[in-house]
Amino acid sequence: QLADDPANRDPRHFRTRARALLAATPWLDAARLADAAAHLGDAEAALAWAADRAWAGSAVVTGDRVTLDVTDLPAELVQRLLRRALAAVVPAAAPRGPALVRLAATLAAGGTATLAGVRARGGPVWTFGPAPARRDSAARCG
Repeated sequence: QLADDPANRDPRHFRTRARALLAATPWLDAARLADAAAHLGDAEAALAWAADRAWAGSAVVTGDRVTLDVTDLPAELVQRLLRRALAAVVPAAAPRGPALVRLAATLAAGGTATLAGVRARGGPVWTFGPAPARRDSAARCG
């Protein structure tokens, strides 16, 4: 005998809403969604492999400094390499999305920016290192 769990009918739970959506939308076939997820997993693995290759061929890590040549790389690989460069300098750095897009645009234009405790300089080859310590404004006022 199956147990009846009222939470399985409670629309406050995501799983309940997802089941209702799948039941009401015939073209959202669970098997097709699973296939799509598997294909996306394969694409992610391919991108990770390509990022590993690109990193090996274009990054030089020396202590807490990184130089990176992203010439002619697609935007997604540039963002993945930026995340690796930032983490190589500051291991806790984990920016995503718009912050990385802005950083890539700044560096591609030859600019300098600081993100997640890392100072990055653009140009033909990008360089990354620890950002200078911030001065405490209270200490200057005393």
